[in-house]
Amino acid sequence: MHITYFYVFLRSKLNKKNGIMLGVGGSVQAMINSLKNNSRRKDRKKYFDRKPIDSRTKKGSQSNRKKIKAPAELLNKIKKEAIRDRKEALIKNVLLIVVTLLITASIIRYVQINYMDSIKKFLAVLYG
Repeated sequence: MHITYFYVFLRSKLNKKNGIMLGVGGSVQAMINSLKNNSRRKDRKKYFDRKPIDSRTKKGSQSNRKKIKAPAELLNKIKKEAIRDRKEALIKNVLLIVVTLLITASIIRYVQINYMDSIKKFLAVLYG
């Protein structure tokens, strides 16, 4: 209802020759869009109001799989293997980092010992 009166008001502001609004056309259209968007927003569900999705109802879910209870001994064995694998991965990563740092430090030291005099001479010529 309000939009109809508003539309008549806008039509009266149109330029007769080329149909371009005079003056406040952009801000008026922004107000119309804002009102429309606000009215649409009331109908939407908010993110936190949604019900949690049950993973068993999805396609390819666990309902198609057989559910077997594992004995405690098997679970303990799997847990120990997982802990051992994590420790092995940590040791490998630490060794890799240490070796990389040693190689980098040795390269820097080699360059420093063998080429530092020539680098100093070059910089002295360049900036001196």
